[in-house]
Amino acid sequence: MSTAPAHPGRWHLPGGSVEHPDAGQPLNTTALRHNAARELQEELGVDAALEDLTLWAVTRGDHGNIGIHFAAPPQPATTLNDRFTAVVSATAAVGQVPELDRIAFVHGPADLKARDGPHADYLEPLVDRYARILL
Repeated sequence: MSTAPAHPGRWHLPGGSVEHPDAGQPLNTTALRHNAARELQEELGVDAALEDLTLWAVTRGDHGNIGIHFAAPPQPATTLNDRFTAVVSATAAVGQVPELDRIAFVHGPADLKARDGPHADYLEPLVDRYARILL
């Protein structure tokens, strides 16, 4: 669940806006992977090597926004919960509000519908796609 301005009070995946590459550098898949890795670290405390992030989907939101989604190697839920808790604690310790206030694990559309509150417009199609791959 997000506290960030892009998706306030909505369920969404870890992520954020793309930072412009340094002057003269291209905005390519490598640059996008770098942004995805940074967001995983900032929001979940997960370190992911760039080569381990796979371009998984591109979405277009209800307001014309474009989402570039990468898949990271799976990790146990306990590990993700522990790392997330550490990020939230460290953020609170310096007087800041974390970008995510909680995390939940969904395996399909029914799990997503069971989450209280709204979700980002891209989330349902991505969860549907993920569930089809698991079948």
